[in-house]
Amino acid sequence: RLDEMIEIAERLAGMLDFVRVDFFALGSRVVVGELTSYPGAGASLVDPPEFDAELGSWWSQPRRYR
Repeated sequence: RLDEMIEIAERLAGMLDFVRVDFFALGSRVVVGELTSYPGAGASLVDPPEFDAELGSWWSQPRRYR
């Protein structure tokens, strides 16, 4: 069911820059469990702080949010 899950996740994600989509495989059905906009509720600590700065430099804010 992985191909089906990937297709559904891509459709749900649309134009978002990040979203985690959780699924349940229930027999022949695929059920969406949760959409999460920020891993760790946005409070995950990155150590050392230089790694946090490096990871942040890879992301660019979408124009529609500026």
